[in-house]
Amino acid sequence: RHLVSLLEETQPGARIWPILPGYFKEVEGRLEAAFEALCDERIDLAEYMALIDKEYNMALRQRANLGPLADAALHGEADDVIAALSWCQDWARKQHRAESDNLPGGESSVA
Repeated sequence: RHLVSLLEETQPGARIWPILPGYFKEVEGRLEAAFEALCDERIDLAEYMALIDKEYNMALRQRANLGPLADAALHGEADDVIAALSWCQDWARKQHRAESDNLPGGESSVA
């Protein structure tokens, strides 16, 4: 059985599923797909940043839901996911700053 919050019940997309072995590979695949979409200009930097932020927030919720009885390897995998997503966020912010510096007047293209 899996208990769900009222938010998760009314918005199935907000549901948090348990972390299983291979979680890092799963997230890594989504990160690679997002980066490829950015490189291929199918999404812009703002969309990439939004995807990474959404993934990061979900990873934080996933880690919080592990609880103290979860296997140490799963805790390690959750921490690795958060570290990778944090790196992606930092990289995207640097790219955004670089783009902003290259705009006339230093205006930002991302809110």
